[in-house]
Amino acid sequence: MSNKKLIDKLELVTKLIIFPFFYFVTFLIILITSSIASGDIKNYYGEAIEGIAIGIMIVAPILLIIIIPVSFLILKLARMTHLLKNDWLLAIWGIVSAFIGISLISVLGWLIKFF
Repeated sequence: MSNKKLIDKLELVTKLIIFPFFYFVTFLIILITSSIASGDIKNYYGEAIEGIAIGIMIVAPILLIIIIPVSFLILKLARMTHLLKNDWLLAIWGIVSAFIGISLISVLGWLIKFF
């Protein structure tokens, strides 16, 4: 029984470290690519970054409060129904959910900036 508790604790710690890491890495990727796409890589703190910054300050806390529990709920349901038996699929789901979350933050930031 103690081994199961230890494994559960390790799983929880892994999720608490891996999920925020994927959110952070995905945010950096989107930040850099949006800067390059807008041709504003030289002026790093230019207007290209401003929309994303506004989105992060206003929208990110709200979205993260929603996205993270929903991601864990989907993972829990997938584990319970044996849809995701492989840990690699869980890692891929973490990456995909991070991309979706950060993309939503970026898009909403741009919408807030322009409207």
